[in-house]
Amino acid sequence: MMTQSTLDYDPINYARIRGTTQVGEVPPNYRCYKCHQAGHWIKDCRLGSNQENQPEIRKSTGIPRSFMVPVDGPSVPGAMMTPSGQFAVPSIDHQAYQEGKKPSIPAEMQEKPAIPEELVCSICHDLLTDTVMIPCCGSSFCDECIRTVLLESENHQCPDCKEFGVSPDTMIPNRYLRKSVDSFRNSTGYTRVLPSRSLPPTPLPGNSLVQIPISQPILALGT
Repeated sequence: MMTQSTLDYDPINYARIRGTTQVGEVPPNYRCYKCHQAGHWIKDCRLGSNQENQPEIRKSTGIPRSFMVPVDGPSVPGAMMTPSGQFAVPSIDHQAYQEGKKPSIPAEMQEKPAIPEELVCSICHDLLTDTVMIPCCGSSFCDECIRTVLLESENHQCPDCKEFGVSPDTMIPNRYLRKSVDSFRNSTGYTRVLPSRSLPPTPLPGNSLVQIPISQPILALGT
């Protein structure tokens, strides 16, 4: 019984038999190093000179069978030859290979977590960023959002209470909401998708104005 259990690990599986001794009957456990199949010597392999086109197959020596997953053939990435002549890959590599075959979902198509109402900026309707509080009514906005609205308004009007004359420099950092935003990001992994800004067109060399200094008076044609 012990002889039977160690038959798969017979040293003949791992010993190279040189061409001068490759005569007579092929040992049952001998496998061709070109095609990894039994029943013929390597010098009689039908692959012939196509060995360079065949993937290099390693043996699963030292890896327990329970850690191996059978696969169809040597074309599977990480495939190894088991002592029984079958192809298999380590279970960890097999799991990574299967996960790699799954199509990745683009970031814009992934479902985003719902943002709590108190953490939503009423201007950009997204998660607050660098939260500040406006002194006139105590409402909170993104720092960049409220500054842009006030600067673009003729009378520096608050978008919430409609008060005039609110300076962008009077914004107060809302540290409580900033901590709440950080906690929400850490727990959900939420990230804002920044809008792409198009660059201004580069003027063509032919359209640029060139100033020519005039050192002499220009004479009219025909004079």
